[in-house]
Amino acid sequence: MKYILLGLMSLLFSQIKAQHMNTPQQAVTDLFVATDARNWSAIEHIFDASVLLDYSSFTGQPAATL
Repeated sequence: MKYILLGLMSLLFSQIKAQHMNTPQQAVTDLFVATDARNWSAIEHIFDASVLLDYSSFTGQPAATL
């Protein structure tokens, strides 16, 4: 369970736009505040259109842009 949670958190942080990351805590706060307010456009703007996913040290596969 711990590894699933860590994986989900890493995906969350890897997808949050750098401009919204004054601090990781602020990024998470902004995401949850917008979710609670059902402000879907704000949530959409928090996430980037593409993400570089790099698990090369874990899987041996090259990084991929998704």
